Amino acid sequence: ILSNLYQFDELEFLSLSEQTYLQSGTLQCIYLYIHQDNGKLFIALFIPNNSRVFIGILDSIRENHMPNLNKLLKNECEKRLQKGIDTNLLPINEHQFEVKVDTDIQNIWKRFNKIIVNLRENDMETRTLSIYLAMQSNISICDLQSSMLSSLNDYPKVTLSIKDKTNLYKGLDWQRTAARHALQHYANANIILVNMLEQCRYLHIPLGNFPDDPCLFACDLFYARHLIKHNHLLWCSLTDQPDLSGKEQDDYRMLLTADINDQNGNNQHINSTDNIFKNANDEIHSNKQNHPFEINHSGFYPTSCIEFELVDLAICAVLNFQKIHKAEGSNFDLDFGTTVQNPLGGPGVVPSINNTSMTAYDETSQCLPALRLLR
Repeated sequence: ILSNLYQFDELEFLSLSEQTYLQSGTLQCIYLYIHQDNGKLFIALFIPNNSRVFIGILDSIRENHMPNLNKLLKNECEKRLQKGIDTNLLPINEHQFEVKVDTDIQNIWKRFNKIIVNLRENDMETRTLSIYLAMQSNISICDLQSSMLSSLNDYPKVTLSIKDKTNLYKGLDWQRTAARHALQHYANANIILVNMLEQCRYLHIPLGNFPDDPCLFACDLFYARHLIKHNHLLWCSLTDQPDLSGKEQDDYRMLLTADINDQNGNNQHINSTDNIFKNANDEIHSNKQNHPFEINHSGFYPTSCIEFELVDLAICAVLNFQKIHKAEGSNFDLDFGTTVQNPLGGPGVVPSINNTSMTAYDETSQCLPALRLLR
């Protein structure tokens, strides 16, 4: 059970000059490396404080082809020392490796679950520094926590966004390749974490929330903070598309921004629900019926005759309604561009933006305050 919990309204913002986020020596890091490829698995748990490493290997036969791991790790550290890396950031001590090869993946998960649970119990008994996990895995953390390594739920986690290439374990000596890559990542882990921590201090975000693309995330984060500072209301979307509160269902221009040609150009078959026309160059034009709007294909069709009837106002007329009003001589204040004005009026009422009405399709005026902050 977690203790010493705080509410968001109880927290106060402090600058780095007042308080340094995660000072050195306040936490201890454990590095977990997992890579699964072509039915093979390599998992390694590095514990720098006591220089111990637990390695699990899934192979078709129980044969250990590991090289001299301490020698490999020493060579990796020497390469980084020659590049000017600080000694304190490298695991230069001799480590104790425990390697076990198994043919059943469930035995590997059980072993590492037990190891991680024992670390938790020893940490509670000895009252040492709190532990967090730095993870690098090509298996999603959600899948690991739910069915494979449920003991990970007891630790805060930091994800290292480093990807190994595919088909890494396709050679006969794949165990040596896996060991070399794992030790390379272990030698770089502390360097990456220090860099991530400095960026988290600058962005004022928790280390566990560090994104895959920090540059884009920083732009969005600072822009959102400035919007909130200037009394803008923000809300999140549950999908990768922005939540526009249903406005996208009324504004058909947003539908026109969809990629209407996705995966259609390479399809060699045409469904029975498609409208098919062929021009002189035998080019096939198909009109997908599952789109909420129609697509017009320009071309000359000598064997086709089409009869159409305009029964409703086109969306282009709505977008250019100012020109329609001018051509017909109608009043702008009496048609679909009108907004409800304050009935009180008078000099004591603060008008809206420049005392002009905004239509539902006037995004320029609606987004003007946010764009000013962006500039």
